[in-house]
Amino acid sequence: MLTEDDLRNMSKARLEEAEMLFEAGKYDTALYLCGYAVEFQIKARIISTLKWAAWPDKDPDVPKKFRTDNFQIHQLEHLLYLSGRWAQTKENKPFMASWSIVAKWDPALCRYRADGTVTKNEAESMIAASKIVTREI
Repeated sequence: MLTEDDLRNMSKARLEEAEMLFEAGKYDTALYLCGYAVEFQIKARIISTLKWAAWPDKDPDVPKKFRTDNFQIHQLEHLLYLSGRWAQTKENKPFMASWSIVAKWDPALCRYRADGTVTKNEAESMIAASKIVTREI
């Protein structure tokens, strides 16, 4: 089971990896990892909001209907709403400007996109936006 700290550390690591890939000219993968950085940060916030000890994943001690099978999604907007931060962030203009970039992320589309599809500017914008979003969540 992943704790809130585990997820926050994973988020930070994915952003660092995205920056290294960006510097190496691997823009597609850099953008892809940014989405996971944001997802992990939001899931850490969900743990905090719901006062869970950890992300219960497939814990047999948690009744099946309450396991995170219901949360095993990559839809960032949906997860942000579940985190309890949607109302607070809607009024934050820098957050919303960055959110408009990050919210377009779709891991399935990123996985099956030909290499070289993402431009340097797109990857750079995604990294910058992801840093703001993860900081504000």
